[in-house]
Amino acid sequence: MEATGVYHEQLAWFLYERDQIVHIVLANRAKAYFQSIGNKSKNDKIDAKGLAVMGATQPLTIWAPISKQLYELRSITRHLEDLQSIKNALRGQLEQANTSIYSSKEVTRSIKKTMKEIDKQILNAEKMISKCIDIDPVLRQKIEYLTSIKGVGEKTAAVVAAETDGFAQVRNAKQLISYAGYDIKENQSGQRVGKTKITKKGNAHIRRALHFPALNVIRYEVGSFPSLYGRILDRSAIKMKGYVALQARLLRIMFSLWKKEEYYDENYNWQEKSIKKSGSQTLCMNGYTT
Repeated sequence: MEATGVYHEQLAWFLYERDQIVHIVLANRAKAYFQSIGNKSKNDKIDAKGLAVMGATQPLTIWAPISKQLYELRSITRHLEDLQSIKNALRGQLEQANTSIYSSKEVTRSIKKTMKEIDKQILNAEKMISKCIDIDPVLRQKIEYLTSIKGVGEKTAAVVAAETDGFAQVRNAKQLISYAGYDIKENQSGQRVGKTKITKKGNAHIRRALHFPALNVIRYEVGSFPSLYGRILDRSAIKMKGYVALQARLLRIMFSLWKKEEYYDENYNWQEKSIKKSGSQTLCMNGYTT
């Protein structure tokens, strides 16, 4: 079956508990396979047939459900993300209320009261995250490997661990980059070269979680992150492009630390390995040419 948010999970669990072999493929992988076998249209019948052929002919990893601990952690981190989104929306409403020509004191008071309650819920969710991690000594140690990167906090590490099921859903760094939506989408035809962007067709929770850590590693001048950011900024003059590259590199390093059970070493050479060469340029795992 194809991974469709959380909607495939009940069927997957139903089959798993009855000792059936289950394969779950990411949407972008399924789409690429459908295109490779000549599927030009899309509907439920065509997709079902394509998945059946894929399951019969392709070597697929046998699915195992996310651990109960990480499933609960994922629920909490997503709840926290929703609370933060609500708070940002309320902050915008408050600013609008304070800057309008005629403002209602009652409305302003109500917004502030709601924001205070949301702040309490956010603080409670953060405590729930720590408590959920502390229950499992192994998970706590793994999280500490990730937070050994200065600028990566417990909440970020919790999101990455929960959204990847402890990286059990990915086989290698290349697949991880695609899973998080950091893989690149080229726009080139003949001599025309358009803008190169990331696809964003992946786990948005991970990308949101890595936004501030990417800013932090520049602020704290962690390892080779500033030099990578500087090179991309010099070439593109686009700050966000540099920050996105840092997010991708952070994710790959976190994957390595988790698998190797190691703390981050700033002196280690984390230089990206090439995955594709084009002329004199090398396309790196972070999605940008160097």
